[in-house]
Amino acid sequence: MQNYKQLQCFVAIVEEGGFTPAAQKLYMTQPAISWQIKILEGELGLKLIERSERRLTLTEAGQLFYDGATTILNQYAKIASDMEQYKNLETGSLRIGASTIPGEYMLSGYLAAFHREYPKADLQMKIADSRSIVKMLLQEQIRLGVVGLKPTEDQIESIPFQTDEIVCIAPKNHPLTKRDSVLLQDVLKEDILMREFGSGTRKRWQEEMKTQKSAGCEVSMELGSTRAIISAVSAGLGLSWVSAMATENENVSILALEDFKVFRSMYMIMLKNRTLTPLGEAFVKLLKGSKR
Repeated sequence: MQNYKQLQCFVAIVEEGGFTPAAQKLYMTQPAISWQIKILEGELGLKLIERSERRLTLTEAGQLFYDGATTILNQYAKIASDMEQYKNLETGSLRIGASTIPGEYMLSGYLAAFHREYPKADLQMKIADSRSIVKMLLQEQIRLGVVGLKPTEDQIESIPFQTDEIVCIAPKNHPLTKRDSVLLQDVLKEDILMREFGSGTRKRWQEEMKTQKSAGCEVSMELGSTRAIISAVSAGLGLSWVSAMATENENVSILALEDFKVFRSMYMIMLKNRTLTPLGEAFVKLLKGSKR
């Protein structure tokens, strides 16, 4: 089996027109390059180069070998160039996933900044509920996720990203919006709308509700997205809890409950036993630099 050095020496001899100029090009001695060709011809069992005092001529086998060797060396050079570009973040793809709140309200600015820095990179983001994003990560459909709950799976590494407040919302003209003081028990007398199970917002709200031992709550309607929740609340179908970021410029009011506050951390998640690509590492670095 011919090695890279043998191919390189042979092509250099042909293109430089002799052993001595080829040796100079490759920073080798003339005996060393001659030895490489001797081994090559011995392994092939074929004469590749006819040597004379004045000129060097390829045999028919030598011409055939030269054509193949140049193709291999050119391909090798392309691979080396591709890897260098990949290492330098000039090319490559990054598949990430995000739950609804980070995907729709948090990450757009980071994606834009990342695209400006690495315009040739192929960046793809899938948006789903937190549980689905965790599943995608475990199945390696994505390499990196940003979710609103901390996964419990041992194979997942979770890094806190940002803090999000989950606020109670009501229609603009709801009687509770006119009160100076609103308590949790006032809200729970109303119809309550919530995201579906699997939502990080729903899970965090449930965790906080469990600390309110005297407060029971029956969810009257489940909806599949934050957008649907806000629209339903605006239409007067009930009250709900959503990320404060999702309420900006919406036709709903935030009820500042005196006795019930809900905060949560957003998490970057990745598999512990998988190495991130250079693009993935760069994106994590971008997010880490923005933590608050």
